[in-house]
Formats: sequence, structure tokens, C-alpha cells
Amino acid sequence: KNELICEFESVKQELKETKEELMKEKHDNTVLISEKVQQKKLLEKYTRVSQFAVEEYEALQDTLHLEKNLRTEAETFARNMLV
Repeated sequence: KNELICEFESVKQELKETKEELMKEKHDNTVLISEKVQQKKLLEKYTRVSQFAVEEYEALQDTLHLEKNLRTEAETFARNMLV
């Protein structure tokens, strides 16, 4: 009977430790989920900023090409005026 009581206490202690471990794992998972949500929001902000940067770069490229073309036309016009 004493042996059964000892075994019961041992199993009871093991169950308690397992429950504590489970609670710790649940807490860790909650923390990870929270961090994941924050990282996702941050990534969405970076994605938006990147899109704006690409759009601005493309607009600057268009302006540069337009200015190059206008300069070429102006130089051609100036040469024709000299002739």
C-alpha cells in the first residue's frame, strides 16, 4: 500500500510538472503570436514604404528621360538655328 501511495504521489508530481510545462508553453506561444502580429504589421509598413520609393524612383526616371529628350531637342534646335 505504501508503494502505491509513493507511486501515486510521484505520478501526481509528474502531472503537476507537466501542467506547469504546458502553461509555460502556452504562454510562450502567446508571446510568439503577439511578436508575429507586430512583425507582420512592421513588414506591411516597410512594404508600403518600398512601394512608395519604387513609385518615386519611376517618376524620377520618367522626368530624367523627359529632360534628356528635351535637352537633345533643344541642342538640335540650336544647331539648326546656327546653320
